[in-house]
Amino acid sequence: MAKGELVDMGKAEDAVKDVVKKRFGVEVTDVDLESTELTVVGNIPVYEIKGFASIAGGEWYFKAQVNAESGKVVGFKKEWFEPTGGVAH
Repeated sequence: MAKGELVDMGKAEDAVKDVVKKRFGVEVTDVDLESTELTVVGNIPVYEIKGFASIAGGEWYFKAQVNAESGKVVGFKKEWFEPTGGVAH
């Protein structure tokens, strides 16, 4: 890929789904992507991806950042999603 070319958004989303399945440490039954947005962080184009991972016993909310030039996941954060619908604090 030539410098400045961006990876396909779908490939970035697939990379995040793979990381979700590896990072949660339990069987993930579903990954639902809520949003994907292209932004710039420190002069680097980045896809910011938010979503939910369904596991036995509940859901986890996650946020990920994917370098839009390399397709590598460069940031990942997960939070327990309370059954009442709010994010745990």
